[in-house]
Amino acid sequence: MLTMTSTFAAIGQPPDRGGFAARLGALTQVVFAGLLAVVASFGAEPGFVPRGVVLFVIFAIPGLVGWLGVERRRPGLLVAAGVTSFVGAFIAFSGVTLIFLIPALLLLAGAVRVQLTDPPTGRVAILPALGRAVSAFAIVVMLVGAGASALLLTDNACWVVYEAGTAPRIEAVPYTTGEMAVPSNATSMSCSTGVISVRGVGLGGLLWAGALVLAERSSRRRDLSVSSA
Repeated sequence: MLTMTSTFAAIGQPPDRGGFAARLGALTQVVFAGLLAVVASFGAEPGFVPRGVVLFVIFAIPGLVGWLGVERRRPGLLVAAGVTSFVGAFIAFSGVTLIFLIPALLLLAGAVRVQLTDPPTGRVAILPALGRAVSAFAIVVMLVGAGASALLLTDNACWVVYEAGTAPRIEAVPYTTGEMAVPSNATSMSCSTGVISVRGVGLGGLLWAGALVLAERSSRRRDLSVSSA
């Protein structure tokens, strides 16, 4: 009887609309990050890691932060994820990253819905609430800084692309700003000042790790409230 009562009570509960919007935003963020990584992988270039992998990490981690925020009912984390996604939507001059405005809006809308559906039972203590706001701001700064480090702290390089079976073979050559002769058996030759570097990815990795650790720890803090009685 108790089981049947609990089942009917669960059926009678209203849908978690805030959670749905936030989860959809987090999932969409990761899916779009994968699509962007595939598109970026079409171009052959040297680097510490492939550019597609770097772009996937840059755009997927805000989705992880958002998912953690909705699972632990932390609107601050959802706002941090949404703001980071919003900033990332404008990093490409081609406009390809504008698709991230969709998950950004979903995450921000989910934050509002989660806050409205899980209101505090008493007067919220100022210091814990301020701490969560500072943590959310710090997460945004670290995530944006990590992406900027990976994409802006780059190396100069030139390379020649050869056809070798199903995947092209890339051979690095000395960097130059002058004219270069393309080898007869090569398919293309390019130079760039924006090749993914060890220092950029290394600094970005530290910032990504710090943001995830901060998000996990801040989401475990108890909601300290003062009784209104």
